[in-house]
Amino acid sequence: MDEESLFIDELKRAVIDDNLSAYIDMIKRTKAEDIKNDHWRFFVEIIQARGDAAVDAIETVFRQVMVDTLANTLGILDGSSILKTMRGVFIVSYNGKALPQTLADTFLESEEQ
Repeated sequence: MDEESLFIDELKRAVIDDNLSAYIDMIKRTKAEDIKNDHWRFFVEIIQARGDAAVDAIETVFRQVMVDTLANTLGILDGSSILKTMRGVFIVSYNGKALPQTLADTFLESEEQ
């Protein structure tokens, strides 16, 4: 496996899989009354009241939001998307070697598998 694919796999694990797991675990296991943030408490109360199907739906939505966000970020870094005021070229490197400018495409392809 090349460095770009390894980077994408590690990024998916760290940013999507680990965070998604933490969010879903919190939704499933935390007592709503123990949550200090009013918005999170309200959200968790709603989802918990609706059962496993609601948790599954939220997991799907959260995952898609994370995938879209990461794809957009990678697109900015690889030049396939641009920022409003910063039009320069970003170079993502690992161990001093530039990764290919196809990060967003490689990431999205890995999501389709």
